[in-house]
Amino acid sequence: MQSLSGLQIIGICKEIASIFNFLLAKIRNSLNFFLPLPKEIKKQYENNDFNKLVTMKKIALFVVALVMSVAANAQFEQGKGYLGASLSGFDMSSQAKKFHLGFNAKLGYLFADNLMALGEVGYDKTEDLPYTLSAGAGARYYITQNGIYLGAGLKYKHAENYNDLLPNVHVGYAFFLSRTVTVEPELYFDLSTKNSDYSAYGLRIGIGVYLFKDQYTIKK
Repeated sequence: MQSLSGLQIIGICKEIASIFNFLLAKIRNSLNFFLPLPKEIKKQYENNDFNKLVTMKKIALFVVALVMSVAANAQFEQGKGYLGASLSGFDMSSQAKKFHLGFNAKLGYLFADNLMALGEVGYDKTEDLPYTLSAGAGARYYITQNGIYLGAGLKYKHAENYNDLLPNVHVGYAFFLSRTVTVEPELYFDLSTKNSDYSAYGLRIGIGVYLFKDQYTIKK
């Protein structure tokens, strides 16, 4: 799916404006036919109604332009880079009864449209373990251009007297705040291959930065 150009968005807005203008003309003609009122009262009524519709038209055009802008931003094309950071600690598993706080940093690259390779490092603090360091790799697939994605990977965790491999899956949504910056709420499930007590599923909140090609290409 290709992003809409600025000229295409302007063209769509003009079409919507012409439809509103047509409706306004019809309403004003109807007022002239159905309201046999004195000229001054009719003129005041028409002006008030006309101003309200003009305001509604402006609001509608703004909403359409905003939606078009967000849709144009939410493009996951081959060749873009990704930087991300997330905070977890909203577990719904057995760890929810204990203090748990985790931080993850991610680096990614879209090697094909809607497909991203990911690498990550993390730090976790729980009541059972003074600290846990992790490193992993995985992939993410964007189901739709509005930002819904599925992901899977494998993570290695290390702490004092503890080493573990955890296959993991996640589903999330990339909500664009600007052309490049996103807020990414995500549900995840980490499956411990050593002890089920260390498996966890929950919610994490992340911030992502999608690096467009023109942002990191050195011009010759």
